[in-house]
Amino acid sequence: MGEYKADREYKNNVFCDLFSEKSNALSLYNALNHTDYQNTEELEIVTLSDVIFMRQKNDVSIMFQNELTLWEHQSTLNFNMPLRGLIYFAHNVDGILKSKGITLYGKKLVKIPSPDYYVFYNGTENAPNR
Repeated sequence: MGEYKADREYKNNVFCDLFSEKSNALSLYNALNHTDYQNTEELEIVTLSDVIFMRQKNDVSIMFQNELTLWEHQSTLNFNMPLRGLIYFAHNVDGILKSKGITLYGKKLVKIPSPDYYVFYNGTENAPNR
């Protein structure tokens, strides 16, 4: 029998659907940060939409504890993920500022959330843990 290969988009969609639910997102946040937060109402899902950003979307983004956390799922190695993460973070911050009516062209200092970025890789090629 031949080797079974999972559909990359299917695995990515499962990841996105699972962690776009606030309770699951908070659970993953707690696991990654060794915390035990319980109130899902303090967490906001702020994932980029490809409708708004024309084929530039990230998998899952959350705002929590004044931190913008981005999670990406990859089943193939991509060494450009740090650069993509920077671009996703910038697009997310831009969307958050626009949604709050905040402009960058005034004299007032604009504060942005701290970035936190994770890439979850589950492909078959060898890759470092971190």
